[in-house]
Amino acid sequence: MLGNTYIYIQARSPGVGFYTNENAKKFYLANIIDDIWACSVNLYEASLWIEEKNLSVKTREEAQVIVDSKVLEAQANWDNETEEYKQKFSRPKEIILK
Repeated sequence: MLGNTYIYIQARSPGVGFYTNENAKKFYLANIIDDIWACSVNLYEASLWIEEKNLSVKTREEAQVIVDSKVLEAQANWDNETEEYKQKFSRPKEIILK
């Protein structure tokens, strides 16, 4: 974990109460794409939360493979859209995890 800025987790449809204001006071959590999240490395607080929520921790490399797949899918979907849609919305861009 040394050298990494984040712990990556996979969580499907987290719903209400997944990440509360109380959690936000202790550690940072950001959605990267779909079910991949980046959690700041406050190992104690984040680890307690990850265990409580029974989440799947991913290495940066594992998370990057998932993110790449989801971006490619989103790009293919965008490519198949109408010109009107493409004028309103940008094509999804590559996401590089830190």
